[in-house]
Amino acid sequence: MTDSTNPRVMADNIRELSGVSGSQASEISELQTTIEAIGSYSTTEVNTGMKLGNDDIYRKVFHIEHMPNATTDDYPHNITNLGIVTRLYGVVQCGDSEGYMFPYYNTRLLRYTNTYIKVQATTDLSDRSGIVIMEYTKAAATLTSPAPDTRTIEEPEEIRKEIPEETPEKNVK
Repeated sequence: MTDSTNPRVMADNIRELSGVSGSQASEISELQTTIEAIGSYSTTEVNTGMKLGNDDIYRKVFHIEHMPNATTDDYPHNITNLGIVTRLYGVVQCGDSEGYMFPYYNTRLLRYTNTYIKVQATTDLSDRSGIVIMEYTKAAATLTSPAPDTRTIEEPEEIRKEIPEETPEKNVK
């Protein structure tokens, strides 16, 4: 057996050592997928296998080709039903062998809205690229209230006949 820190190799080793078959192999395969997701950094949405309460935590990586030029730039994240953002972090590349974590001296802000990641720079960083990583939950779909019931309920005629009509009292002086 080869020692490896690669999640796929680790899961394969577990399967091989356990000598399982059938439904157990399926469960191990699901575990392998979860292990791979935890270590996966992708520009597509990935379920990390982690949870916040009962909610799954997802991860998505954004490559920013050109950082802002002494301004705030918005980068659409295209995440539907964005819930709670658990982590937002990244790095600004400054050449082949150097980088700075957000925020660094020329980037003052890394934030998000329901539709954008916002990066603010105080100087021209347009010759530099960056990576932003967002980890988040999904919001529950918004439930709409049912339309109000506008129907009326009428008593059947036979019930109306059984109730005698009241006669108004006369004022006696």
